Amino acid sequence: MPDSTAADPAAAPRGQPRPSDLEQLLDSVPGGGFIYEETASFDGRLVYGNAGFRLLCPPCAEQEAPPPGPHPITHLFHPDESSRVSHDLEHSSRDLTTWHAEYRRLSADGTVTWLEIRADPAPQPQGGVRWTGFVSDVTARVSAEVQLRHARAEAMRASRLKSDFIAAVSHELRTPMTSIIGYAELLQDDPGVRANPGAASAAEAILRNGEHLLSVVGDVLDEARVEAGAFSIRPVEADVAQGARDAVDLLAIRARAR
Repeated sequence: MPDSTAADPAAAPRGQPRPSDLEQLLDSVPGGGFIYEETASFDGRLVYGNAGFRLLCPPCAEQEAPPPGPHPITHLFHPDESSRVSHDLEHSSRDLTTWHAEYRRLSADGTVTWLEIRADPAPQPQGGVRWTGFVSDVTARVSAEVQLRHARAEAMRASRLKSDFIAAVSHELRTPMTSIIGYAELLQDDPGVRANPGAASAAEAILRNGEHLLSVVGDVLDEARVEAGAFSIRPVEADVAQGARDAVDLLAIRARAR
């Protein structure tokens, strides 16, 4: 039986892929595969682009030819990205480092998308460099990152406003509480109050409760400073029994009133 592969130039030896197989394989790969090369004088040409690349990076203005000048691949991206693309290409060509960056692309209908490109350079025997790599659409991720940055900035702004409000309110509370505590101390020193056990007990309760409220105001201010990163917390010993007694005394007057 005659060998059918000998008569078919598109056929390949048994067990070997045909060129059309490789083309179909590359077209099925997610993203845009491409090969781009430049001479030592930065004259460049697109050697190959698979179906994904042609979808993501169609020529501008419906098959318009690349503009003259170095780095013609820059015409695939947003005009404002041209200088950055040129800089990245020259850096990759000079140092033979991976060309990896994200650029905006301006479509013919005015839509702006974001493309991530990653390509490895290889020096050519005749001079120049050839890059082989992939490009992918990262518009959704970039948009999400922008929204996240905006949300974080808004949250930080709200936190600062809250801290400023707490500080202002606490200051307004601290001033009258200091006056109340001062008058309570004057009452305790009054001979007539000291001679009256009920009045002396009431003056002591006013002083104690005022100091407690002033301490609470101080704690609120400390919390605001902690959130602002301007306060450090250190563990200290506390008298739990005395704290319980103070709490009972604080509520005693209200409990008796009921």
